[in-house]
Amino acid sequence: MALTEGERFRRWDSCQLDEFARVAGGESFREARSARQRHRFMRKGKYIYEKFGELGCVGCGRCIRTCVANISIVEGFNAIYETAVGGNGR
Repeated sequence: MALTEGERFRRWDSCQLDEFARVAGGESFREARSARQRHRFMRKGKYIYEKFGELGCVGCGRCIRTCVANISIVEGFNAIYETAVGGNGR
């Protein structure tokens, strides 16, 4: 029996949404929006860097364009870098 029809749909997901960190039983490890934002910065800028020596952020700007609070992860990383190394660091 060959499949002759189907339905295709797209479901948008993001680590910034409350449902993203929800696990079986309904528990959410990052209920607060601030905890989800912190995890995103730490994952993209610290955890991956410590493990592989590279940032997880490629600087594409997609998250900046869609952020309703106009938070720039790139500016955040640059500010953290400038504070850590002092001066212009380049």
